[in-house]
Amino acid sequence: MSEIASVDLLAALLRADALETQLAALRPEGLPDHLRGPLPVSPGVQAALVASRRTDPADVLCLRRASPAAALALGVSAESLAHEAAGSALARAGGRSSGGVPDDPRRGLVAAVDPPGTMMEVMSGVALAFRLTREPRVAILVDDADDAASGYWHEGLNFAGVQEAPLVVVIDASARRPLTAAVPRITVRGPAYGVRGVTVEGDAPHLVLDAIAEAVSRARGGDGTQLVEVVPGTEGDPVDRMVQLDPSLADRLPELRDAAESEAAAAAEAARAAPRPTFDSPRPSPRPAMESVSGV
Repeated sequence: MSEIASVDLLAALLRADALETQLAALRPEGLPDHLRGPLPVSPGVQAALVASRRTDPADVLCLRRASPAAALALGVSAESLAHEAAGSALARAGGRSSGGVPDDPRRGLVAAVDPPGTMMEVMSGVALAFRLTREPRVAILVDDADDAASGYWHEGLNFAGVQEAPLVVVIDASARRPLTAAVPRITVRGPAYGVRGVTVEGDAPHLVLDAIAEAVSRARGGDGTQLVEVVPGTEGDPVDRMVQLDPSLADRLPELRDAAESEAAAAAEAARAAPRPTFDSPRPSPRPAMESVSGV
């Protein structure tokens, strides 16, 4: 990666980490624990930063986890994400969402829905639409490893594989539970569906991005559905790993970290000061149709 690309990636990681710390304190009581507490910059979240490397802005991305990393990479502001997490009246859904990543079709960002595994089917359909209309677009799903225990997940992957849909599935395998521990790696299931799969360590963000960039290129070129499984590494913090690989980044680290923390703090303060939604609050205006993404 070039020096500019390395600095951009380091800044993105620091922004996501700082904002996530602030969002954890903003999320309202009553949410499930996995949404209430901090969601660290896990391998899957690092993988979502592929959004900042996309060559075609018409691609569509869905992030299963409620992390800000992908949204930040797509250009959604930290303040918008803070309003979303706090459920303020200024959030895109007017405070009616669950405090996750907002949908933003104009930026190609699709919000995830439950139950687990459902988004594999949804994004398979999106990818198939691209193939049938002969658009050089790719659907990217950053998914949780536990979703692979769902029948919806396997049905969607089988459908995408059979249809040779331009779908890239990035699997966050940072925390696997017994439900998905039957195989050592989820990508070993790929050949059964006619899907190519690769595994990459998540504590090396530049390698994660390179692996996904190749998968996106293959999918766009007609090679069908691709799997990229991001597994825990042994090197610890991804920021430390990047600085070790490129010592020149050490000089920029304090400046980038201060900027990230200032941005996150300002966003959180704006969300705390925003009005709370009420039952008679006006509903937000309708979202633009996904077809409009092709005109971006």
